Amino acid sequence: NSNASESESDVGRRSTSWCRPMRVPVVITAALLGAVGGAPPSAAVPALPTLRQLPRSDWHNVKTGCNSTHQAKGDGKTDDTAAIQACFDMLSSPTGSPVGGTVFIPAGQYVITSTLRLFKVLGGTVLGTGETSVLIWKGKKGGNSTIIWSDGISRSRMLGFVLDGREGADVGIDHWSNHSLFETRLRHTNQKFLGFNKAGIQVGGHDGLPEGMQSAEIIYENVIFDSCGHGCTGMPYPPMSGRGCGGVVVLNFNDYDNLFDGAHFSNNSYGIYADKMANVYVRNSRFERNARADVWLAASAGNSIRRSVSQFSGAFVSSPARDPSPTNPTVIQDCRVDNWTNASGAISYSLRGPVTLWDNQFSNGPGGSVPIQPTPPDDSNYTMWIISNNTVDGIPAPGASLIKAPANVQVYDIDAMAGNGSTTHLPSTPITPETSFIKSTWPVPTKIFDATAYGATADDDLDDTAGIQAAIDAAAKAGGGAMAYIPIGHFSVNKSLTVTGADFMLGGSGFNTIVSMQCPPPPPPPPPPPPSPPPACSGPWWSVHRAKYAVSNLMYMNSQLKALHVDPTLKSPHPFGVCQAWCLNTTGCVGWQLNTSIAPTAPKLNCQLLKTFCTTPCNSTAKGKPCAEAVTEHDPQWLAMQVKMGPPPPGPPPTHICPEVPPVVLVSRVSNVTMEQLVVAAPFGVDRVRVEGGSGIKQLKLDGVYSINAYTNAQVWNDSGVHVVGLKQGEVVHAVHLDANLNVTDSDQGTVLVGMMIQSVLSVNGKPKPALPTAVAPKPPKIPPPPPLGFLTFIGLATELDVMIDDDQSAVFADLYAEQLQKGHLSLSGTGVGTVPGRVTIQGVKTHMDGPGFVTVNNYFGSLLYMNSFFLSKDFPAWQINQTGSREFNLTLIGNAFNSMNPDYLAFKLASGAKLGKEQYLANAQANFSDLSLGQTWAPLPDQNPDKSLWLLRLALDDFRRLGWSDLTLNHPAIAALAD
Repeated sequence: NSNASESESDVGRRSTSWCRPMRVPVVITAALLGAVGGAPPSAAVPALPTLRQLPRSDWHNVKTGCNSTHQAKGDGKTDDTAAIQACFDMLSSPTGSPVGGTVFIPAGQYVITSTLRLFKVLGGTVLGTGETSVLIWKGKKGGNSTIIWSDGISRSRMLGFVLDGREGADVGIDHWSNHSLFETRLRHTNQKFLGFNKAGIQVGGHDGLPEGMQSAEIIYENVIFDSCGHGCTGMPYPPMSGRGCGGVVVLNFNDYDNLFDGAHFSNNSYGIYADKMANVYVRNSRFERNARADVWLAASAGNSIRRSVSQFSGAFVSSPARDPSPTNPTVIQDCRVDNWTNASGAISYSLRGPVTLWDNQFSNGPGGSVPIQPTPPDDSNYTMWIISNNTVDGIPAPGASLIKAPANVQVYDIDAMAGNGSTTHLPSTPITPETSFIKSTWPVPTKIFDATAYGATADDDLDDTAGIQAAIDAAAKAGGGAMAYIPIGHFSVNKSLTVTGADFMLGGSGFNTIVSMQCPPPPPPPPPPPPSPPPACSGPWWSVHRAKYAVSNLMYMNSQLKALHVDPTLKSPHPFGVCQAWCLNTTGCVGWQLNTSIAPTAPKLNCQLLKTFCTTPCNSTAKGKPCAEAVTEHDPQWLAMQVKMGPPPPGPPPTHICPEVPPVVLVSRVSNVTMEQLVVAAPFGVDRVRVEGGSGIKQLKLDGVYSINAYTNAQVWNDSGVHVVGLKQGEVVHAVHLDANLNVTDSDQGTVLVGMMIQSVLSVNGKPKPALPTAVAPKPPKIPPPPPLGFLTFIGLATELDVMIDDDQSAVFADLYAEQLQKGHLSLSGTGVGTVPGRVTIQGVKTHMDGPGFVTVNNYFGSLLYMNSFFLSKDFPAWQINQTGSREFNLTLIGNAFNSMNPDYLAFKLASGAKLGKEQYLANAQANFSDLSLGQTWAPLPDQNPDKSLWLLRLALDDFRRLGWSDLTLNHPAIAALAD
């Protein structure tokens, strides 16, 4: 299939020449290594949950062996390196092209004496039983010794095992893709890392070696790092050096979007060490006795730390002194910091910010030291902090008792400004300095109903609907955590799979389990008239010849084709698939590009070869000249194609849309049901997963659900994906990890919470909301109601638009990262008749567009608040706001940094004819980069309408509070249940 090609196409992402390193001398203050004086004895390292795995039909078990020579013993004595490596090799083919699969490491003590390598793995899984599956290093000491080398893995998982480096290993897992694959969508779950000299997990950063491909969008969940990073000398290293030690160290340029959720870091030198262009999102995590600091930040991209605990560490957050200092918008929300030992502060921060810090509690600092001590490197720099509702030793902390600010640091104390402070009516979360977020249990299937046992067969292009549905029905009937399992392979369905019932799962092996629905075949066309030779340049025509695979649906695909010639004598049970063509230019000739979805056993066609051939004659010099005609081939035994160039067809490029095709998966009347680790494919416009609200969606969890187009094997930016319709009060959709477009319709009464959504597009719409009630609201509940639509992490990459909100609807985004958006970022529209304003609240990370459109507003009635983002432009005139319509729209920008390669491109610019109702600025900064090597100049943007800004900021902070409560309620219910 072409999944490998899709992943490899990510290689060029973020390789812009203007992101080049600045190497400057630095100074940093750090706590001494070693035990923390005066602290109580170290608490025991928490245990991982026990995962009672039920082996599946497509798993590779290291103990039963993956070849005839090697079988792992797991007895703590036998060298099991070769046996485990043989299973790892099963996840990629001998040629190195990604394959995927699952390697199972049963309970045991596995001795490793040389590095295990995972090479070019797409959609692979390595899993164990939790605390009882242990890989023990007994190889050489030092010398960059590593247990697992991740050399180009993508959309893959490692979960449920311990890596023990206490006998001399430097690194537990090393993500260093040696130019093999861009690593993305990786998950580390239920893993423990013990005693590594440099790092439990290292991303990049090999002394004396060039940087490899980037490793980005990595999720760390329910992971433990203890006693790592104490074997380094010369710490702290200079920033931008690509060197570092600690629990997790991220050292490459563009190693973006590292998400830590439910992590535990204890007794390390640093907990998390992020250098160069790395950035982190930390939530629901515990840091304890990390000698230097819990989190070390040096990157010029946004970071966030939310609902986390630090106790007995040197510092909570520290950063290097850099001059010039980079932009580093940072959010610290609802954290508990206790008994830090660094006299320079719990937060010793030397970067430029801006920083927004609220609902935090600091206690028992050394000698009454002020918790926050910014230290900008020189007086010409400008740094800003926005603070609200923080306490020191249980007492509300005004600015001076919380933050020791030099003259070049501007502090906005929201609680003391203009009577519009953000004292909230929402209750505090029940997090204390002793809170641990490591889960002692984790859901695993209690019984497996394999779809292949019910008649489904992978990769035969026959209908598998009945077999998969039978497995789903059996799991639903069994309940109690049973799973309907779809193994690795491509499965075809011709009608909707229905998911109904309680306490069961529907899952696959990951990115290589594909459930696909295609368009029904069109009715046969009438017999054609006798063929006649087409006149010169009358239009494009194809002639398709093949020796092995039959062609299907080509005529239905594109009515623009003037003629299609298929050899009717060739038949095969494995149809070749569907080709799609579209115009590449309009200079007088037409180029046609081939786009295919083919059977797994067929070779992948070289689309670029055809594209090059087609476009070569169609340049400016070819206009008006005779059309070109030639033949291109990709292995004659498979396909030969003849293309004739002619005038472009009228209208937009054709799109393959199926008429009235039902969703691939239809979900209704479910309670505690999980759908995980599979790809759902369909033609353009067809819902991959449709969730029918109003039927009793008590809780539906989506975890590792991917959506692709059945004909392109890729995701299309404006295509359908997961569609949630009509949620009512009490109905919940919890998307832990979603790699699919999301459409939410008429669901503002229910709850949709998304943990991470990546490289996908959000579309929200619904009926006009009724007017607000006039009665006095009741007393707030112990746990505040969640926002109807909330995103903990949203990553928009390389799409035309990434957020489209219609009908005056609302949404809350914490950690929104946007990059390489081709036409714009946000589209907001309204009904024109709504009486209740919508509100879109966004805490950004990085906002980078390849086109000028920041936000397009069409009659949206409501407000947009955008805060703490790093706005980056390269070569377009401005971040542009386009507004049409007469409804009032409020735009508020708070705590952002605007950065540009061109000093003329800094300010927001209203498009011609725009009618912006209200515009507020508060605590924003701009930077001019005439050349990165020449330094930077900074200045604050002027504040506008601060009273209005503060009022909207208060609403925004409450939005994030409700989102945090929703996170705890769904992901850490035992902690949420401790609410007073």
